Amino acid sequence: SVCDEIIFIEKGVIVEQGPPDVLFSCPKNPRTREFLHKISELYGES
Repeated sequence: SVCDEIIFIEKGVIVEQGPPDVLFSCPKNPRTREFLHKISELYGES
């Protein structure tokens, strides 16, 4: 695996962190969800 943990930071504050499988499958923060959705659209992943 590339990493053990992902940290999402907004305006210098950690808004969400956790293992990649958890964050990609069910992000809790709305901004994290929005970011991951845009990334999946960009790279064609679901």
